[in-house]
Amino acid sequence: ALKISGTLLTGMEASPVVSGIFRTAVNLGRSMGLVVVAEGVETPAELALAQSAGADRIQGYLLSRPVEADRLAETIRDVESRAALLSAA
Repeated sequence: ALKISGTLLTGMEASPVVSGIFRTAVNLGRSMGLVVVAEGVETPAELALAQSAGADRIQGYLLSRPVEADRLAETIRDVESRAALLSAA
């Protein structure tokens, strides 16, 4: 997998240059046959940007804060529910 820093994602709205760098990184990863993960996704707007750029997966506080191991299964169920709601929006 290729993980792309959330700092690029955050700067995409403000700068066409940063947006181009993020999209180029996504395209590079995909051309290498890698799963592209956008890190640091914290808002629905950042999710939309990551999706529009072609990221395969996201990681960040929008889905979940770090959790203890004994709460992992519960957290995964919650995240899956939220992800379904976000994708339906």
